[in-house]
Amino acid sequence: MSLERRIKIQVKGKAHQFFAVYPPGFEDIGISELKNAGITQIDAVETGGILFTAKIQQMMQAVLLCRGAVRILMRLAHFKASNFSMLMRHLKNKIVWELYLPPKCIPDFSVSTAKSRLYHGDAIAEHARKAFISMMGPDTSRQEQTVYIRIVNDRCTISLDCCGESLYRRGYKMYTTDAPLRENLASLLIERIAAEFPENHYDAVYDPMCGSGTFLTEAALQTEKLQSKLAALRSFAFQHWPVYSEAAFNFIARQQPAAFNAVFSSDLRIFGSDIDTGNIQLTSENAANLGLTAVNNFTEQSEEPAVYLMPIDFFRTSKKLIPSKEKMLLIFNPPYGKRLKIDKKIFFAHIGNHLKRHYKNCDALVIVPDEESEKAMKLHYEKKWIFKNGGLPVAALFFHL
Repeated sequence: MSLERRIKIQVKGKAHQFFAVYPPGFEDIGISELKNAGITQIDAVETGGILFTAKIQQMMQAVLLCRGAVRILMRLAHFKASNFSMLMRHLKNKIVWELYLPPKCIPDFSVSTAKSRLYHGDAIAEHARKAFISMMGPDTSRQEQTVYIRIVNDRCTISLDCCGESLYRRGYKMYTTDAPLRENLASLLIERIAAEFPENHYDAVYDPMCGSGTFLTEAALQTEKLQSKLAALRSFAFQHWPVYSEAAFNFIARQQPAAFNAVFSSDLRIFGSDIDTGNIQLTSENAANLGLTAVNNFTEQSEEPAVYLMPIDFFRTSKKLIPSKEKMLLIFNPPYGKRLKIDKKIFFAHIGNHLKRHYKNCDALVIVPDEESEKAMKLHYEKKWIFKNGGLPVAALFFHL
C-alpha cells in the first residue's frame, strides 16, 4: 500500500486523541470552546487541560477557534520506559513516524518526568534525538516540530505538537509593552464574564490602561468574523505534516462558527486609552495587523471594524467620555510591580475611588496583584478569579459599579 494511501486511511480517516492545554482554572471555558469548535467527544478533564477525540480536520478547527488554549497535542503512543534502551526501541517501533512527520525530520523534544527511573530531561531528549537520527539517516533536516515526551511512574506518553508557537501568539500582536497580558488569558477572562453573567449585554467595552491593546483586540475577536484573518497571520506545526491539505485548511478557515459570546452586542464599540502616547501607537499598529481601523476620536463613527483610541490619563476620564447606549464594560490590567512608579496601595485606592465616582452603573473587570491591592480598592466584587500571569499569581475582580 502506498504511503499516501496509508496516510489517508490511518491518519486522515481515523479519529485520534488530543490534549488541549489550558491555564489551570479555565478548563470549563476550554470545554465550551472545544464544543463550539465542533468537538463532541470530551474524554477527560484534568488540571491544566482537556483530553478529547477528533479527526484531523476537527483538530485544525479547534486550533483556529479555541482562543483560550495554550496549545493542542496529538497523542501517538503509551508504553513502559524504565531505561534508555526501552525508550529508544519503542520510539522506533511503536510509532510509524513517516505517517506523521515530513521526510528526514528531526524534531525538537520537550520532556517532563515524575517518579520515574528516567528523570534527566536533557539525557532523555538526547537519546530520543539519536533514535530519530538512526531512523532518518545522516542527511536530516530540522523542522518546526516538537515531540512531547512525558514519563510518569515509568509510563511514557508520546505526543505530537499540533501548533508550533503557543496559540496565544496570534500573529497580529507585533508590538508589546512591559509585562503584557497574554492574549489567551484576555480572551478567557472575557469568556468567563460571558459564562458567569449570561444576562449581561454590553454595547461598549473600554480599556483605560490599554498598553499594547490585548483586551481590545481580543474583544474584537469575540464579535467580528476574523478567524480567516488569524489563519493567514501565522503558521501551525500541522501544516508541515504529510496529512495536511491546504484546500481543507482554507475551507475550515472560511467557516463561521456559531455565536459564542453573547455578552457583547452585535454592534459592540471598542474603546481604549492610555496615559502613554507610545502605547496608543502600539495598540493602533497591532489592531491594524488584525484588520481593525484605529480611530483617534471616541465620538467618530466607522463603517469598518474599528478600535477607538485616545491618549489620556484614566483619572481624567469618566463614563460621559464613552458613547454607550446600553451598558459598558471596563476591563483592564493596571500596572504593578516594576511598572508602577507610585505606592501600590495608594494607586489601587485611586482606581477604586475613581470607578465608584465616575463609572456608576457600569461593570468592570480589574486585575490585581495581591490582596493588599484588592482591599485598597474598597469595592465589593461580584466574582474573583485567581490565575497566573507570567508565572505570578494574580486575581481578576468583577464589579457591578
